[in-house]
Amino acid sequence: MSEQLKSVPSEWPIILHPDSIHNFTHWRSFGSQLAIENMDRRKPGRTVEELRCTFDELPSAVFCFDIGHARQCDTSMTEAYRMLKAFHGRLRQVHVSEVNMASQHDPVSYATKVAFREVACLIPLSIPLIIESRVTETEISAEIKRVAEALPEALEAVAAGDWQNRCSAMPPPR
Repeated sequence: MSEQLKSVPSEWPIILHPDSIHNFTHWRSFGSQLAIENMDRRKPGRTVEELRCTFDELPSAVFCFDIGHARQCDTSMTEAYRMLKAFHGRLRQVHVSEVNMASQHDPVSYATKVAFREVACLIPLSIPLIIESRVTETEISAEIKRVAEALPEALEAVAAGDWQNRCSAMPPPR
């Protein structure tokens, strides 16, 4: 698999789930093109400690933060906060959706919007958001609006030019 990926343009990130890594040697040559994604409750890669083990083996890899996975594992968003603080310099992409108990990506609910706001200011506006919610074509605009409502503090802080100051003093979620 890793040999087949060598034809992927170097500008494109390769998102990798930690549980699919069977031999770190095969993946090291991708360097910062490789983005390690935090996982849902079924797989390893749910905590800072679990992800740190992967990053120790792949020191040039970057971070793909799936905020829905993080909320499914810890609804307090404390672990999400810890991930964003620990891997801030590696953050390259954010996946957004609600992840249900069956680990399916659903549209963002009100409760999820409230939870995401707990860590929104730790996500710089320059980081691309990938909406993974399963919605119909007619629901796309509404889902984009819900995502924008879920991450307003990040947008406001960046627009004000002080997201680093606001977020560095931010206490962990309750």
